[in-house]
This record gives sequence, C-alpha cells and structure tokens, in this order.
Amino acid sequence: MSALAEASYLPEGLTQPAPMRDGMDAPYWESTRAHELRVQRCANCGTHQWGPDWVCHACQSLNVEWVTVEPTARIYSWQRVHHPVHPALADHGPYIVVLVELPHADNLRMLGNLLGDPMQDIVIGSDVEAVFEDHDNGNPPYTLVHWQTTRESTTSGKSPAPGQAAEPPPLSDLPPVGPTLVERGDAEYYRSAAQRQRERARGKD
Repeated sequence: MSALAEASYLPEGLTQPAPMRDGMDAPYWESTRAHELRVQRCANCGTHQWGPDWVCHACQSLNVEWVTVEPTARIYSWQRVHHPVHPALADHGPYIVVLVELPHADNLRMLGNLLGDPMQDIVIGSDVEAVFEDHDNGNPPYTLVHWQTTRESTTSGKSPAPGQAAEPPPLSDLPPVGPTLVERGDAEYYRSAAQRQRERARGKD
C-alpha cells in the first residue's frame, strides 16, 4: 500500500537530490517515478540490502539485482527536528525524521520524513506506508519518498492513551544507546536500556 502526496511537504529552496555519479542508484530513482519502491537483492543468497552497492553485503557476491518491494514498513527509530539545518527550513520546523524497517525485505532500514502533525505521538513499531511526492519541474524530474502512519496503526490501539507511557520495545530490538535521539520517548527507552545493561553486567561479575 502506498499513497501520492497531494502537495509538496518540503518548502522551496532545498537542493535537489543528486543521484550517484556512477548510476548505481538509478533503478531506485526510476522506480520512485513509477510510484514503486525498489531495493537491491542478491541473486546468490537472496538477501535484500540498502543502500546500493556493487556487491552483496552478506556474501560478497557480485550478482546483485534490483527488485520491487511492498512500500510498507514499521518505525524503528525517530527524531523530531527543531533546529533548521538549511535556510529553507527556517519556518518549517519542527519536522519528524524516521528510520523505518522493511520486515518483508530482511528488515533493511531507510530514512525519510514522517508526514502529518509534527507534534504527533510516535510509537516505535507503528506501521507506515510510503508516500510518493512528485517534483515534475525538477531538472531532471524526480520523486521523493516520505512515510505516513497507516490507518491500522492509528486505530489498532498501539498508541498509548493520553498521559500513559508507551510500552518499551524488547531490549534486543533497541539500537545501540547513543545521544542522537532527543525526544522524550526514545530518550526514556535508551536510558532504561542502558540501566538494564549495566545491571546485567554487574550480575555477571
């Protein structure tokens, strides 16, 4: 499942994305123009991968092909950005950046913007779908891939009630503890995970 953007999410003035000079990612950009999501898959071991490379990241085979995958994913991590990193974004913040995971493509991960209310509650593991945003006036024309939560995610009860904390993901599913995620939900998860890791380490001494 996917959708088409009704209007441009990002403001004018941002630099147009530049494909790789060697053409490695050309099939990806071609697929987005057709409103499809294409990634690499090794024809030798069958492993999906992103970003694009000449060799398989799993078995180092050179027999890598491009395949179309379902444009759906789940939120693995996120960040709400308040500081404008480009002059064109001075009046656009905050906005939400998500790292999504494609469970049907070996859990490969992609970065993108999360559409909707910039102050919306975000729950790790929520289902999202791709939204294709066409820029027909680009040189050359191009299409961006954003993400939005699915209707099932917003109505299935995954989100916590007002004032109620979300259920933390299992420790094994957490990314490494680090300072890059600054919003309250992720920060609490990471602090809790770090504490549990320290307790486990002390228990083994």
